[in-house]
Amino acid sequence: MLEYVGIAGLLLLLLAWIPETLEVIRLRKTEMEIKFILIYTLGSVFLAVHSFLLKDSIFLILNVLIVFSTLINAYYFFRIPKK
Repeated sequence: MLEYVGIAGLLLLLLAWIPETLEVIRLRKTEMEIKFILIYTLGSVFLAVHSFLLKDSIFLILNVLIVFSTLINAYYFFRIPKK
């Protein structure tokens, strides 16, 4: 039962990030502050490592996917020249 709660949380968080990430890709720019992107990415990397060491697959999947999503934001932040 507890695993289903974790999976539900995983899906809800991904449902929040996926449209945002797709919008960044579509517009080829991000409105996020770079400090937020970097801190969030680093925090998710640490949580992914922690989840891996604890063998917690739900949080490992979540944090790996969020790292991927925040790296997409970082890519578009640095790639697109500011006007």
